[in-house]
Amino acid sequence: MLAGSGFAVAVTVVAVIALVILRPVPAVAITPDRLPLEPTSWTVETLLEESMTGVPAPEVAESRRGAEWEGWFVQLDLDSPTATFIQPQRTQIEWNDDLSGTSRVIAGVPMSADGTPIEPVPASAEATGTILYEDSWAPGELVTPFPTAPPADVDGMRAYLQAFLREQGGTDADPPSAGDYVLAVTSLMQVWTLSEAAQRAAITVILDAAGVTVAGETTDRAGRSGVVLNTEPTDLQPDYRTRLIIDPASWRILAAETNTIDGLPDFGIPAGAVTDYTIWR
Repeated sequence: MLAGSGFAVAVTVVAVIALVILRPVPAVAITPDRLPLEPTSWTVETLLEESMTGVPAPEVAESRRGAEWEGWFVQLDLDSPTATFIQPQRTQIEWNDDLSGTSRVIAGVPMSADGTPIEPVPASAEATGTILYEDSWAPGELVTPFPTAPPADVDGMRAYLQAFLREQGGTDADPPSAGDYVLAVTSLMQVWTLSEAAQRAAITVILDAAGVTVAGETTDRAGRSGVVLNTEPTDLQPDYRTRLIIDPASWRILAAETNTIDGLPDFGIPAGAVTDYTIWR
């Protein structure tokens, strides 16, 4: 049985670490490998300048309710002395303006820590395509911090994300950091599919905030090239750092990788380990 699918994060609580637990007693965890980095000529300044010029005609004209994303989480095989695989989970959510909707979490192909499919499939893995979790909401039942459509302009997106951060316990005493905005944007993308213009606006907001650097370029777990943005821990997630992977050619957000700062000693997870990794395709 799987627990901690991460879907509850999308509709209720944001600053949560998802542990995928395969059996009922703690043991040693396996974590996804960090994405490798290559040098890049991009800087925050050149990315910010480029993001505000030459806007192409969008392929996805409007943001829409609902989202699909794939999560790789810290995995514990509690029948074995050491966990040996990670099983990604694909989350699908559909919902309507009356706050009704459905969601499901689907088991992916078991992987090694570096993203290589494992053959033969481990006996303790769920069959690929198995629905691990399914739920539905009648009108008015869905709880989401993003009931209204996200703006597609930079100023509107900044105000929209700031409103979310205030609801999560942030204050107006200091401007939100880049890490705050990354938390807000990745939470938003768990329940909305953003238009290209909205994604570009969100990336611009992040680049224009304090506490962001360019770490390099990488190839994500879907085989796509992207630029990696490093952000600092936030008051809402003080024990974790997040790396955001973006594509400056399309101005799409490809993935996000969260690292624990001090580790999770109770689960044998060292400092700097990846605790969750999310792909948007």
